[in-house]
Amino acid sequence: MGDKGTANQGDDISGTVHEVGEGVSEFKPGDRVFAFHEMMKPGGSYAEYGLSWAYTTSHLPSNTSFEGQPPIFFN
Repeated sequence: MGDKGTANQGDDISGTVHEVGEGVSEFKPGDRVFAFHEMMKPGGSYAEYGLSWAYTTSHLPSNTSFEGQPPIFFN
């Protein structure tokens, strides 16, 4: 087995945005989103706070549950 940083950390994410990185304008804190986490990197969906790139993140419609969103992107 590899180090904790190289283990699969959970790749499908859904939740509420806590904060965004510099230069990100598509999302803001409080937005409901689903995303794909970069594989084999720390900070995935098994963490309390997950990390994803803006280009792998999409807004989650208000009528869709966090659990019911498939990891398919239509951007």
